[in-house]
Amino acid sequence: MILIAPFIIILLHKLLVHMGVKSICIWYLLTGHKCIGCGITTAMVYLLEGKLKLAYNTNPLIIVVAPILFYC
Repeated sequence: MILIAPFIIILLHKLLVHMGVKSICIWYLLTGHKCIGCGITTAMVYLLEGKLKLAYNTNPLIIVVAPILFYC
């Protein structure tokens, strides 16, 4: 199950994008509002590229999540 889960997620994402759904966040899909985790991956990418202000603007929780991820 663990080995096929990434492929199922990718397939589901492609299907949702094809249907016009922009996000795969379940909270966003159900409520229409962003959750506290929305944008954290994008913020992490911006942080790794050295775009600190853009990372913070994407998701302010990056200042908490990034040190934890780097520690792990």
